[in-house]
Amino acid sequence: NIARKLTPDERREKNKRKLFDDPNTLGILVSLYRINDLSHPEARTKVNRNAQYNNLTGCAVICDGISVIVVEGNSKTIK
Repeated sequence: NIARKLTPDERREKNKRKLFDDPNTLGILVSLYRINDLSHPEARTKVNRNAQYNNLTGCAVICDGISVIVVEGNSKTIK
């Protein structure tokens, strides 16, 4: 079992392949999310960190009372 164990780099590559090289994915999807308050820096950091971790792109519109986030990525990462 130890001989077959993946190194940390190989494990990261395997996880990346599982997310992005799946033939059953539909390509690039776009999602729109409405958030009540995104003015706090901690909330923006959390959204940014999740987007980087899942390789998502998009933008956020922050206004008084309501915020809108537009995200694009594949179907597995947007879920």
